[in-house]
This record gives sequence, structure tokens and C-alpha cells, in this order.
Amino acid sequence: MCDFPTSSTSSFRPMHPNFSQSSLLFSLILFLLSHHFPCSLCLDDFHYSNCTSLLEFECGHELGKIEYPFWVYGHQAEYCGHPLFKLDCEGGEYASIEMMSQKYKVLHIDNNSQILKIVSTDVLSMGHIFCPQSPLMNFTLFNYTSNVETVAFALTYDCSTIGDHPGAYHFSCTMNNRLHEAYLATNLSVAKELRSRCESGVVIPKFPVLVPELEGLRKGSSYDVEEVLREGFEVQWTIDNAICKECVGSGGSDEFHYSNCNSPVECGGLGKIEYPFWVNGAQPDYCGHPRFKLDCLRGDFPTIQIMHRDYLVMDIDYDTQILKMATFYEFFCPEFDITMDSTLFSYTSDVEIATVFYDCSSTDPHPGSYNFSCVIDSFPSHAYLVTNTSAASEFASECKFSASVPVVVPKSADGVKEILSSVFKVNWTVNKTECDECVGSGGRCGYNSTLDQPCCFCPDNPYRNKCPNLRSSMYPSSLSMLFSL
Repeated sequence: MCDFPTSSTSSFRPMHPNFSQSSLLFSLILFLLSHHFPCSLCLDDFHYSNCTSLLEFECGHELGKIEYPFWVYGHQAEYCGHPLFKLDCEGGEYASIEMMSQKYKVLHIDNNSQILKIVSTDVLSMGHIFCPQSPLMNFTLFNYTSNVETVAFALTYDCSTIGDHPGAYHFSCTMNNRLHEAYLATNLSVAKELRSRCESGVVIPKFPVLVPELEGLRKGSSYDVEEVLREGFEVQWTIDNAICKECVGSGGSDEFHYSNCNSPVECGGLGKIEYPFWVNGAQPDYCGHPRFKLDCLRGDFPTIQIMHRDYLVMDIDYDTQILKMATFYEFFCPEFDITMDSTLFSYTSDVEIATVFYDCSSTDPHPGSYNFSCVIDSFPSHAYLVTNTSAASEFASECKFSASVPVVVPKSADGVKEILSSVFKVNWTVNKTECDECVGSGGRCGYNSTLDQPCCFCPDNPYRNKCPNLRSSMYPSSLSMLFSL
């Protein structure tokens, strides 16, 4: 219940006979519209109390009070922080955070400067460390600080002794239960030269280390490469803490859904990603429909998973709600039926469901089919692409395997393998009108997984369909009371 301040009855003077009720109503409305009442004062919600309790997170060593955007898994609700700033307690030994599927130990959090000091869990062992991996950093959320310099690593295999090299520092590391010779190089050209001296190897072009530790290594002080790596590095998070501090200063608590989903995110060559899609690792999952997750870690083209199968996403047309996709099989024989979730997708009119038969006893041409070869278990196999349902029954006795696949039907037998690997289109059926209404009201479309329905994130609170009028949302109960007079 949110009540406005009242005075004692003794402070009221008798109303003048000529002072009408409508004049009182008008005066009260002017008073309400000229004063600001933070909406958080009216939050009669368990979310508020869950996130206002102070949490001292002791896990291996003292990190102090955990504040937004961080939250502690198993100790706080996810809405108390940003979904991608989850802290976990690794067996009670240390706090960890996951970034782009890579896990880091949290060494220090400075909420004032928004600087986070972390170290890869690969280098925590006290014996031989695990060989460094190429770091994946979400630069929409984090940036390296000025106290960080990126160096190159050369991981070498099956090579004769390289010996000392100017600008390189030798160490040993393990990978796949095998000890490897490795070098920290001060520049990329040195790392590539070291790699060229061996039968095989890997060059990691940019790995973050702290400047003071690197200087100690260069000057030949007590540092070695393992020590430099175990000191970790610093990143500064880019989420604006000032918004949170303003919210806390006003006595309120904000879930930040609106600002999190309002930041533009791109994926591959698809341009700005919009609802119902969202980008894994770059956006919270509530910014899109749970089954429209895009993964951008596989190269130029993003992927989407539908019915437990991964597809390449070639194009997204938000106006027509058409998604262009391609399968991964190309020259490989399809081992499973390709099916769409009919509650969310439907094939466009130019797509037909064909059947691929392979590992067949006969290689003779068949009417109504297209001959081609595909690979299964590393061996080529004769195959048929059949679009005629009645003709498909003739192949069942001659071929060991079959799979249903969506294709744009070829005009001739030429380029059947290209047809199998080419794009096909589907329409998504998520209601676009609801999102348009939300955006038109100044909101950002999102999804409420608890209620399993779309929602509209607004600057003040989430709503079902659209953002309310600003003034009416600021004083809903009071104005309704006044206009009921």
C-alpha cells in the first residue's frame, strides 16, 4: 500500500461555502502533478526485499558486499543482478564468473571504479599450469583497463629445442594430459617465428596480462611466466552503475530489464538483433523468446537450435517474419529427419519436404529422383533425393538409411548437393503485433519465462503489453481515487 502524507485534522480550516468540490479536486491534481513520487515507494513486491538485504560473500577470501550488477548463485535471486554477472562459489574455495563459456576466478571487485580483477582457472594449479586458451571477451560488457597489455603465446609441439630467444619467455604447460613447450612473446611476429620452428603448434595472438607483472618479467626480476599468468588481469564493466546508485539513492530497486534489452547487439552479418531473437553471451535470455537464441561463436554465420538440431542463420527479415537457414550436412549424408517446431515455425511456399535415401544396393537411375553422392562414416555413398511420396516407397527396400529434409526443389538433376546445402526459409509465428505495440509505447520487447509469455520492459517496470502513459503510471491509485469523487 502506498499512502501519501497527511496532516492532522486540526490543521484543516472549515471549507468556505463558495469553495466547490471541483475546485478542491483541481487543486489536488495540480499538487500531485507538480511533485515527484518515486515509483519504488509503491513497490509492494517480494523482489524489493529479496534484493535489498546486504550480502557479504565469503568464498575462499572476502569479496565484501556483492552489489549490482553481480549476484550470487544459490544465495540471491537472478533478478537481483545482471544475468551475465553471476558469481558462483567453487567448492567453497573461490568465487568464479563465466564469460563467453570460459570460467575465471574472481580476485577483486571494485564497485566504485567498476573494475573486476580475474584470472583464468586454467592457471590455478600449483604444478604445471594448463596451456592458455584464446580468451573470449564480451566487449559489449567489458573492456580491458589501461593496466593491461596483450601479449602473444606460442604453444609448440614435436619440435627440437628452441633455446633462448629475444623477446620470448619459456615455460611448460599441459594440454590433453601431455606436457608442451610454450613461450610468452612480447609481440606476434616473435610468436609466429617460434611456431614455425616446430612440426606443429598454436599461436594465441592476444592474451591479457597485467603491465607491472609483464615489466617484472622483462627486467628479469623474480617473476616467471607462471607467476605473471596467475596474477590475472583487469576488466572494467560497462554497465552504468550510476543508474543503479540513483535508484538506490531514491530508496528503490530496479531490475534493469529495460536498459539491458535496449542496448543494440549485432551477430555475424545480420545487423541489429531484435525480438524475438536474442544473442547468447551478449544479452540476457529475457530479451527474446527462449527458443529464438542465436549463437555467434561459430564464425561468420550465427546458429539457432530448433528441435535439438543446429542450423546456420543466413538472414532475418523482421517485416515478413522470414528466417533463412541452412543445414550443416552439405556433403554428408543426413542422419536424422529435419523437422521444425510447428508451434513456432512453418515452411514458406517454395520449400518441400524431400527424402534422402543412401547406402543403397542399386545405383540405377529412378524416375522421380535425383542421383548424387554423400559421405557417411568417411566413405562415399550413392544416394537419391526423392520428392515424390509414391516413388519414395520403392527405395525403402533398396536403401538402408533415409531422412526427411526441407529443400527448394531443383529444376534439374544438376547440383543436387548444392540444393541440399542451400538455404531454405521458414516463417516464425510469434505475434509481431504485440511487440510493435510495446515499442510504439516506448518499451522494449522481452519474455517472462515464469509466466511463459511475452512482456514489455519499460523504464519504470515490466508490463504485459505496452508502457502506460507516464503520468498515469506515476500516480495510478491516487488519481483513480480523485476521479472517483
